[in-house]
Amino acid sequence: MIKKIFCLGLFASILNADVIKKEITLDFLQNNPRSQTKDFYIWQYLDQNINSDEAMLALSEAQRVDNKLFFRFAKKFGHDETYAVAQCMQADTKSLIEQNDDCIELGLSYSQALSLSYDELKTIAIKLQENYPIKSKALEILNSNLPFVKLVSTSSEVFFEVFNKTPTNFRYEKLNYRLPQVLIDKIQDKNEFNQTIKLIVTDTKLKNLQNSLIGIDDTKLNFQSSFYLALNVLLNKRDDELALKYLDNASKKAYFKIDKDMVVFWQYLVTKNDELLQSLASSWDINIYSLYAQEKLNIQPQNIDFDTKIESDITMPVITQFDWVKILLSLSTVDEEMLNTFENTLSNNELPHLVFLKHRYHQYQKSFFITPYEKYLESNTSNRKSLIYALARQESGFIPTSISSSFALGAMQIMPFLVNSLSKEFSEDIFLEDMFNIEINLKYANKHLDYLESKLNHPLYVFYAYNGGIGYTNREIIPLFKENLPYQPFMAMELISFDETKQYGKKVLANYYIYNNRISSEPKPINFLLETIK
Repeated sequence: MIKKIFCLGLFASILNADVIKKEITLDFLQNNPRSQTKDFYIWQYLDQNINSDEAMLALSEAQRVDNKLFFRFAKKFGHDETYAVAQCMQADTKSLIEQNDDCIELGLSYSQALSLSYDELKTIAIKLQENYPIKSKALEILNSNLPFVKLVSTSSEVFFEVFNKTPTNFRYEKLNYRLPQVLIDKIQDKNEFNQTIKLIVTDTKLKNLQNSLIGIDDTKLNFQSSFYLALNVLLNKRDDELALKYLDNASKKAYFKIDKDMVVFWQYLVTKNDELLQSLASSWDINIYSLYAQEKLNIQPQNIDFDTKIESDITMPVITQFDWVKILLSLSTVDEEMLNTFENTLSNNELPHLVFLKHRYHQYQKSFFITPYEKYLESNTSNRKSLIYALARQESGFIPTSISSSFALGAMQIMPFLVNSLSKEFSEDIFLEDMFNIEINLKYANKHLDYLESKLNHPLYVFYAYNGGIGYTNREIIPLFKENLPYQPFMAMELISFDETKQYGKKVLANYYIYNNRISSEPKPINFLLETIK
């Protein structure tokens, strides 16, 4: 009860707060809670004209010191050793050869190492021998005539260091041989083996390695590995019984509802058992698998809400970035009284905040699909509106002051480098904070979507590119869909190597299907969307 009173009091006080528009100061940083929002302002503060003491105090306020913060801090701190570390992390390959072992360990990736000559790599391996023996042995393997022979006879630590961290082309050219059973027995209980399985199964060129995984025991492996082993069987041997065994194990290990639904969907694809389809259609989760089943069986989803609104005379938004952080930090659960209090004090522009709380109140078992900011989208086609709503729902839940851990900004989560690039196309001066203005944010997102849609021929490809970049999408994702793989396009959707982009594409495609069917005069069935991926 005390917690609830505190939350409601905090929210009431926030309603009277001023919107922050002042220059970033140390006091401002110190008076706000640790969060990724605060890290974004620290990152900007470290680019201002500050001294080394101020830089140190600012960094001490960070929630997470990643490379973005560290590199800016090192330049301001004026400490030789700190700056040297930053230089090592950013140094080019040839410069690293002359450095000490600590600098080499920090800065040398295996991609860089493979660009060195035999003698250069040998020299570096010797330098690392005493203090970094695992990396030293890994470099020796990379430098050998037959890396696979040396790899299978080394320790499990060195095996994972080489196999899991070297580039894709090196695995294909040098390591694509059947793993000996004695090696599998040695490494299959290690947690790192889960990553090894993922790397093997998601690279369709690694047929020899894939065949060595067929039939292995998945008892101690995680959900993802059991699922990948099922796909691996379907990719290479078409042994349905073995694939179903792995899928059954994956089902028992799955925690998230979308993962459980994904397993049921693949069980259905393999068996064509209509009972599985019926089970999938009754899922409370809104995802491409349950939507596919519901459309197939002509069942309407029962847990989608399109009609959430705020009946309020308040029009100006009052919840700033840190206001929202404070609200979230104060909440452990959302009950009905708290929800009603919020609903009666929010402005129309803060409908996304209310929907965020409603999702939490319903424990995400009811899905809210709102269409805010319509006055800024009036000139858009229904397809573009569907794209924007689908993306914004996944990116930020439509909250205009959202800041991600990578400092993507606003409702459409536009990265700082893209803000700078697009501002040049518009020939206008822009501040990163301008991305919290929903009108500007949508304008920039629309410009970016113009480019993506001009280069990509399917909404799903646009979603992948929005998250993972158009280069990655063209280079690695689209070729998967063009391969002659079983169970296309579903197999390609599961073999995308970057987990975040893979899951992102599925979720936004589900959003797009729902919004398109809601607002378009020519709605697109889910089967049509899937069948037209080429």
